[in-house]
Amino acid sequence: MNAAAAMPMRRATPQDVPRIARLFAAIFAHDPVFNWLVRDGDAREPALRRFFGWILESRTVPYGETWITADGLAAAAWIPPHTQETSPRLADELRMLPVILRLTGLPRLARGAAMAAAMEEAHPKVPYF
Repeated sequence: MNAAAAMPMRRATPQDVPRIARLFAAIFAHDPVFNWLVRDGDAREPALRRFFGWILESRTVPYGETWITADGLAAAAWIPPHTQETSPRLADELRMLPVILRLTGLPRLARGAAMAAAMEEAHPKVPYF
């Protein structure tokens, strides 16, 4: 039996964001890149939840490319190509700064900037998901 057929999925709504943010925070809790980037200690897990919540609220859910299983135990999210045609506005970047600072802490902020620059340089020049 196909796994997709066994578990119905639906498009996520804004009400699903906290649940999906918790799922993503748990999934990436021990990811090597996030281990390098994200602060240690008690603030780590809440910072991951806030970070993924921001991504979901601003970059995926409003564009209909976030999905959650009927039981709420799995989710997937994509940033659609048409949302990448314009660079983030300065106001958007300033709103994200506190989220990033909570994620990295001041000592690791430079790592976040270096990673963002490397990702921007490596992004394909054609639209993609």
